[in-house]
Amino acid sequence: MNVPGGVARVYNATASGARGLHYYYPNLFNGKDAFNNFVRTGDQFTQRDPITEIALYYPETFIKLNSPDILSYAQKLRERFDFNYISDEQITDAGLAHTKALVLMLGNIAEAASWRRITDWVRKGGVLIYPTGMGRLRTVERDETPHEELFGPNAKLGKGRVVVFDGAGDSTEYRDFICATLAAARELSADSRLMVSADGKDDGVFVTVAAPGKLLWLNYTNKPVIRNGIEIPAYSIR
Repeated sequence: MNVPGGVARVYNATASGARGLHYYYPNLFNGKDAFNNFVRTGDQFTQRDPITEIALYYPETFIKLNSPDILSYAQKLRERFDFNYISDEQITDAGLAHTKALVLMLGNIAEAASWRRITDWVRKGGVLIYPTGMGRLRTVERDETPHEELFGPNAKLGKGRVVVFDGAGDSTEYRDFICATLAAARELSADSRLMVSADGKDDGVFVTVAAPGKLLWLNYTNKPVIRNGIEIPAYSIR
């Protein structure tokens, strides 16, 4: 781990609500700079209860079948705002209960039960964001009924809605589209909309809703930045 990586480790733990902060011995004691960095930022770690109303679909069935690099998609999106991962098993185990917006980027094949849960969740008021480039939704048996139920001309979406992007799921344009959609999404709280609109860029600056009315920032660049009227020094947490 490089010296600034210690700051990112503190941020990752506190922004995700972790109970503890883990280091390997060399991370802290391999050099004076690493130790001083921990002294400077270590007190930023506290157990928080972050607000995450947005989830990124983690397509575990599709991954088993195709072994795609889903993390490269997720890393680029995390540059812009915070989110949960939610997998097929979590979805079928009522994991969408606290999710208000679900983003699809990759993985059009899943068990029928996963698509049914997502469809039911949309009908109850969820917003689903989907890129056409990931392909039509279908079950492992190649049944495309789930796609028609969500995106077909006779789709019955109830209280929810689907938002469709015509393009690839890993494109900059799609990430821009996601941010614009979420920043204006009435389904999200004001805090979540502010989180997306206050950052929403690929810039080495990260944000999460740490508590109601409070954003937590990480500047992982070598220059100070201004976000939401606050100056954030290089490699620091505010």
